[in-house]
Amino acid sequence: MQRLEWLDRKCSEHRLWAGLILGALLTGLLFVYNVHGGPLYNLNDIGTWQNRLLFTLYSSIVQMTLLAVCTALCRARFSRLALRQLILAAGNIIFLFAINQKTMAYNGQIQPIVRAMDTNGLQHLEQYATNLSAPALSVLCLISRGPIYDMYLVKLFAIACCQMLGLLICDEAAREDEGHYEIMLLLVSILPQGFMSSACAAQTDVFAALLAAAGLIALRRDRQRLGVCTLGIGAAMSGAVLLLLPLVVFMNRKVPLRAWGWAAAIPLALTLPAILFGMPAGEAVLSLVRSSTALPQAAAGTGTVFGFFPRALVEEMPQYWLLRPLPIDTVTLAAENYTQSHFVLLMHGLSFAALALGMGLYALEFSRKHGEFQRILCCTAIVLIVTPALSQGGWLPLCMLCIAGLFRLPRYRLPLCMMLFATAGGCAYPVTNELLLPPALISALCLAALVLLMDAAGERRSA
Repeated sequence: MQRLEWLDRKCSEHRLWAGLILGALLTGLLFVYNVHGGPLYNLNDIGTWQNRLLFTLYSSIVQMTLLAVCTALCRARFSRLALRQLILAAGNIIFLFAINQKTMAYNGQIQPIVRAMDTNGLQHLEQYATNLSAPALSVLCLISRGPIYDMYLVKLFAIACCQMLGLLICDEAAREDEGHYEIMLLLVSILPQGFMSSACAAQTDVFAALLAAAGLIALRRDRQRLGVCTLGIGAAMSGAVLLLLPLVVFMNRKVPLRAWGWAAAIPLALTLPAILFGMPAGEAVLSLVRSSTALPQAAAGTGTVFGFFPRALVEEMPQYWLLRPLPIDTVTLAAENYTQSHFVLLMHGLSFAALALGMGLYALEFSRKHGEFQRILCCTAIVLIVTPALSQGGWLPLCMLCIAGLFRLPRYRLPLCMMLFATAGGCAYPVTNELLLPPALISALCLAALVLLMDAAGERRSA
């Protein structure tokens, strides 16, 4: 026992190098495991054994990068660093077990776009009615151009973003108290929302979620320019991040006007690669608006208010009680059938009205009763609940903030558990896209959790 303590003390003195060496050893073991029978041993569409070996090398590079970041962020003893690296390595293996799973979300959304990119670049993508912005399509095009089957490459990228997101949020939540760091990292690694959105569905919103979390962390550390510009890049990838910008005001951060100018120019500048790839300039700019206002193509796992309103497409949702003739002309009594276009207009109006109402109430009353972490949690929940074009991957920052809040904010545990249960119950089965919970119940649980979350501060203040 004394020898182990001595070894821990010596390695802690050279924590960076010892952590990198341990990370290299774990990465080597993962490589050997995948070559001789791990989750990457039997890939259906990988082609020759050289391709499988190359993809195994890619996954090892991702693993080593994550372990190196974990080492650089660690402020604890080497023994705790070793435990964190083991948790990350185990989480990586869990994610890779779904690398060969073809889901309806990927086959119906991502794969047709990638196939169109193979022949025409980013030209004529409007026929696929995708909600992805032009910068997100550029990233997708860049990732899928590798020498290996595109699904594996996109999934590996989403897995890396998801694990990096969990690592950043755990590190930020544990800056004041690292007592629960390992437990938070373990919960983040086995979060079903992250597994489904990255390892199964390969949603590009996971990348936008990572950028949003990085921007908020930079703002909390008083790096205003870096934080706002990172949020600008995230807003270019997903319009939901754009709606998170009021957080800068609620966090009481005074951002220079020049930084706001950079944040506004970044999304427009990031459309240039898509234009060079063949997308019309007007379509590229309009995609930035559409990514935040259009309806999601697969909203499984999300608790937006739109779960209360079934879509007009019967095959998407069995509760089609809104599919009925609506009399709109009182003179001729002419009836117009409720269609998907009417649903889109209704959702747009409700989303902007709910966002204005929620932010207004929060700014007038609730934000004064919360600390900074609570303001981030509440404002993020408000934005995500009223954002229409948001997939499961876009909810990952809120889910991971809920995990951090379970340890940092004991008073808020009930609403946080409700929100985690709702989003976990909304995870879709990969093959049939079936949900564990009805969308209306998911929305009701998330709204109730938000009300409890905002009301708990008032009880604390009155006490």
